[in-house]
Amino acid sequence: MKWISVKDRLPEVHGEPVIGCVEDRYSLTGLVTVSMVCYKFGSGAWYDLCGEESEESEGYSLEVEYWMPWPEPPRGKRYER
Repeated sequence: MKWISVKDRLPEVHGEPVIGCVEDRYSLTGLVTVSMVCYKFGSGAWYDLCGEESEESEGYSLEVEYWMPWPEPPRGKRYER
């Protein structure tokens, strides 16, 4: 699976969790981390899924430059739904 630039394409499903390269907003080093994020079409914003969206986070968007869909889970009886 390859990383997709947000300049080339955005996720096709509203609010579906994806893997994103996110600028670490709590660090002054400018490091980029990999995190579970979702894209909201109405607001055009990226949100971190570590916590629930709230009124305080409304209007705040993460800096995501690349994303990728989740890989398929392993095959086998243990992983079946």
